[in-house]
Amino acid sequence: MKLPETDVKNVAERFMKTQLNKNDEIEVSDVNYINIGNENDVYSFIAGIKTDGIIVKKDLIIRIFAGFYADERAKNEYSNLQKLKIAGYPVPELSGMDLSGIYIDRPFFIMERIIGKNLHDALNNADEKTYDRLMDAWIELFIDLHKLDCSDFKEGGFFLKTLFPYVSIFDQEHPFSSIDNYINSCKFLLNIYHGENEFSKPLEWLEEHKFEVPCVKPSVIHQDFNDNNILVDNLEKLYVIDWSGMDISDFRLDLASVIQVWTKYKDLKLRDRILSTYEKMSGSSVDHIEYFEAAACLRKILLASVSLNNNINKHGIKSNDEVNQELLQYQSTYNYWLKITGISIPLMENVNTSSN
Repeated sequence: MKLPETDVKNVAERFMKTQLNKNDEIEVSDVNYINIGNENDVYSFIAGIKTDGIIVKKDLIIRIFAGFYADERAKNEYSNLQKLKIAGYPVPELSGMDLSGIYIDRPFFIMERIIGKNLHDALNNADEKTYDRLMDAWIELFIDLHKLDCSDFKEGGFFLKTLFPYVSIFDQEHPFSSIDNYINSCKFLLNIYHGENEFSKPLEWLEEHKFEVPCVKPSVIHQDFNDNNILVDNLEKLYVIDWSGMDISDFRLDLASVIQVWTKYKDLKLRDRILSTYEKMSGSSVDHIEYFEAAACLRKILLASVSLNNNINKHGIKSNDEVNQELLQYQSTYNYWLKITGISIPLMENVNTSSN
């Protein structure tokens, strides 16, 4: 729920005062509502901090959580950011978190605002040389994430492990635990929203072929490393935000998900570029990536189906044309799934492609 700017100003001033020296003063100004996610509100503001008569201004962000397990999600993301900062990974500086409810009846944390633009906008406005440079920097950043020492991130932070019975701590002695968690999360969604029905055979395919793709080395993964979660400052330095889904898993799941999101398999040249650049920069080939691409495709179609089914339940029955139009955007993703697996999904087969 969007808050009045005066309320946000009051919350930020009162909280940040507790983070300063006793004689320091603070004034918050220029509060702006940036966006609303599914459950979180984000505001930018300027904090003028006066110390010994000298005022230093800081551009900051306040991220206010709400909804499902809000305290745990805020604490999880803040913990992730702290660990990443210690590891030297480029994330915004943190300025404190509150779970007490004293300042507002929602958990929040405050962090540095990166002045610049997201990678999506930067790429759209770039010339060819700048585009290539930013793409290489983004992929290098992705590789750096996957090379972080997992042992620094295993303790705490991953609150989902305690909330959902289908998710377990990554077990290095069990090389298939990453894909097992992935498959079980799909089953969990089906059981709640959709039922097994037409997705049973696709899930069986993932089960049958998982033994060909053991995880040799677990990695820190982001799970939403898209161009809207990469910020580019005015010096073209890249920063990564939105760490709520960070986990320890097989990096190929992360890479395949990024390829699907970036290309939707409408631009296979871009798919090949991302993969080949990743392999070249990392110095090693990515084995069996097609299996993980198939998994990413299936999950995307499943999530679309769940979302559509949930939307229909809330707002009434949709016509076939309306359903087809919503599913058509995943047709290229489905075709790529078919190319790899040969397993049809009736929901997608029934999409009337002539409605284009």
